Amino acid sequence: MATEVINTRVDAKEKRLFEILTRSIGTSPQNAIKIFITSFNNNRGFPYEIKSPYGSDMTNEDIEDYEEANDVYDEYLKDPSEAVDLEELMKEYDAL
Repeated sequence: MATEVINTRVDAKEKRLFEILTRSIGTSPQNAIKIFITSFNNNRGFPYEIKSPYGSDMTNEDIEDYEEANDVYDEYLKDPSEAVDLEELMKEYDAL
């Protein structure tokens, strides 16, 4: 089967988090993208519902909390050599 290359630009923070999360579940970023493309094609569109992270009923305070939660990831992304337990990282994120 012939293969082709797909190139795209993404935010550096999003890319790093994607690398961390895909590796934490035992796959690679490249394989996750291949899985997504196959699923997208099989579903003839996104294999999940697309929604705003803010939702329609979020208050300004909720939005501020959501945006502040990203700081948990920012700290880790500054020094990726620092060992982080993914479960603990997600608990911290959810607690914000």
